Amino acid sequence: MKVEVARALPSGATDDEREGVFYCAMEYLDGINLEDLVRTYGAQPAGRVLAILDQVCGALAEAHERGLVHRDIKPVNIILTERGGEPDVAKVVDFGPVKPIGPTIHG
Repeated sequence: MKVEVARALPSGATDDEREGVFYCAMEYLDGINLEDLVRTYGAQPAGRVLAILDQVCGALAEAHERGLVHRDIKPVNIILTERGGEPDVAKVVDFGPVKPIGPTIHG
């Protein structure tokens, strides 16, 4: 199973010294979030749901291994996209409110 978390691109801050705004750009994901999927198409087959949840759990486990807790996991923060013709590649997004859970193993 390939774990998918949306890639963060270089970040920075605006030039205003007093009120500079920090920003982080994420990769563009062409797909649908789980909230819109269910709202538009209704309940999904159990097998599909389990396959998606398996990917989401893998992504969250990877974050936890790095000492991070997502803190805002919800259907709108899970995007289904396609990769190489493979549908239902789940990507976890919006790590904005992430919280460290102790010393990280990668830095």
